[in-house]
Amino acid sequence: MIRGTTPTVMFHLNGLAYEDIKKLYLTFEQGTKRLTKTEYEYDKRVYSVKLTQEETLLYSAGTVKVQVKVLLIDGTVVASPIKTLSMTDILMEEVVK
Repeated sequence: MIRGTTPTVMFHLNGLAYEDIKKLYLTFEQGTKRLTKTEYEYDKRVYSVKLTQEETLLYSAGTVKVQVKVLLIDGTVVASPIKTLSMTDILMEEVVK
C-alpha cells in the first residue's frame, strides 16, 4: 500500500460461507496505531475493504500487520493468522480533494 492513497484490500475467507457471516472486522496495526474496518464488499468469493487517504496516512512507511476476525451467525468467532502488508512512503502528505 502507498500512504495517502485509497487502496482496496482484497482477501478470501476459505472455509467460511458468506451467508454464515454476521460481522467482519479487518484490523490494521503498526506500533500503537490501530484501525478496524467493518464495512466490506463481497463478490465471487472475494472480500474487499476500502481505505481512505486519511486512514493510510495514519501509518508510516514500513510493515503494517493485518488480521481478519469474524463473528458467525451461530455466535462462533474465528480469526485469521496475522499477515503483513508493506506501506510505502509518499512525498506529499496532504489529502487530495
